[in-house]
Amino acid sequence: GGDPCFGGPKNIPMLMARLYGPLPGEPSTGWLERNYLRAFQRCYQDLSALLDPALLREAGGEDALIALLEPYFREPEPQDFVNKLMSINIRLKGANLIL
Repeated sequence: GGDPCFGGPKNIPMLMARLYGPLPGEPSTGWLERNYLRAFQRCYQDLSALLDPALLREAGGEDALIALLEPYFREPEPQDFVNKLMSINIRLKGANLIL
């Protein structure tokens, strides 16, 4: 098992997001990070139903998750987007889900 890091199927939605850009009406900041969270399906879209609103607010909500990812997407290296995704996946998921 495991979650494929190197060209796995979850990279496809990220490539499409990079190609097409933000959805209509979506804020221009954080859209790539939100797409990453959606693509990797780790309850991102269900957090408001799973967590008590006070806990979600205390944890920083969506803004905290986006802030966690922003530095990885802003790094100048690697330049190639697929390589950037691979680097992010290795750093954030590591051996827990990949190996």
